Amino acid sequence: MAVKGGRNWNAVKLRPVPLLEGAACRTHPNPDLWFSEQPADRNAARNICRACPELGPCREWALAQPASGDTGIVAGMSPGERDRERRERKQAARLAELRQRSGMAAVNAAKTHCGICGEPLSGPNLMITRDRDGGRKRRVCRNCHRRRVASSRRLARMLARARRTAAA
Repeated sequence: MAVKGGRNWNAVKLRPVPLLEGAACRTHPNPDLWFSEQPADRNAARNICRACPELGPCREWALAQPASGDTGIVAGMSPGERDRERRERKQAARLAELRQRSGMAAVNAAKTHCGICGEPLSGPNLMITRDRDGGRKRRVCRNCHRRRVASSRRLARMLARARRTAAA
């Protein structure tokens, strides 16, 4: 098992590098531009990639790869830019899936923060409840839920007191 930097490189599944015959990087006289530490060299590599006729297939291949810790310019993007693009595509796919769902399920699945207090709905503050009517699951804020229950109990006590005094 080869471990480099805490990552098991035998477990990483890389797609084979596509044979892009018309790629500008294949015929460039200085292939070290794409892995240089010099900002000017990296910018030159980006410009070459942006003008390349094979940019589309190269970008699709690069984004299909798992984050591998490489430092080179691939498809005109740095490793950070490729990671950001992967995250954005993943989020867009999730939103498309949510749009296909209907009604309350989509709204609750998309909720990440409480609509009342603005706290994140995660960890100890996340509470899953069921509606009384349909038994649907809802994501609610634990703190706001406690406040609502306490105020409901206070209101119930006040109403009971008012009924007792009215009956007397």
